[in-house]
Amino acid sequence: MTDNASIARDSYLAYVSGDRAAIEALIAPDFHFTSPLDNRIDRKAYFERCWPNSGNIKDFRFERIVPAGDDVVVTYVGEAMSGRKFRNTEVLTVRGGRIVEAEVYFGWNVPHDAPEGGSLGSDSDAGASMKLTTVYANLNCSNLETSTDWFARLFGRVADATPMQGLAEWHHGKTAGLQLFENAQNAGKGTLTLFVENLEDERERLEKASFQPGAIEPATYVRLLRMRDPDGNLVVLAQPKS
Repeated sequence: MTDNASIARDSYLAYVSGDRAAIEALIAPDFHFTSPLDNRIDRKAYFERCWPNSGNIKDFRFERIVPAGDDVVVTYVGEAMSGRKFRNTEVLTVRGGRIVEAEVYFGWNVPHDAPEGGSLGSDSDAGASMKLTTVYANLNCSNLETSTDWFARLFGRVADATPMQGLAEWHHGKTAGLQLFENAQNAGKGTLTLFVENLEDERERLEKASFQPGAIEPATYVRLLRMRDPDGNLVVLAQPKS
């Protein structure tokens, strides 16, 4: 009988050669596959989801193939047809000469995206990403006085600042806010989405503040409530589905 390490190796080589029959023979009927993207999918789903990637695989370079009882620990550097290289570790469980379980642990690109001795997002890689402190949404309005009154009722408080003529700001914590800018030419062309804790409570509060909010609408991942400010800017209140 072929040893477990050879069975594991052959399963990767089938991807390189595109030999569907070879890997079909290696995968048990009760096979399951788990990765950071897949939660123990069965054999049928594995072939539908994963096998098409065989057309993108040029080569595997094995760094370790270590049998441990029924398990085989495999670390490899894979090379895509595009030339991109990636390093993963997998644990394959082999019983009766066939693979019954595969666990994939994603690694990193080769070469590594971080500089040697550094980390992505660290001070040593300061140029890789922007260091944000506050993000402002911006809406344009035709009349600042009219719109600040509307948004004051929406938020339940007056503007936190008027840093310059024609501009009003609401600050929501230290990291987010709304800037309302008087610019008639672009008024009514914007959208503001506000995520709230409880959509029903907010709808009730808005009715008490003399708004006429529409019905709460279902969407794929959220429930939402649409409104228009005095210039026609779309204001959406949203709550993730539980």
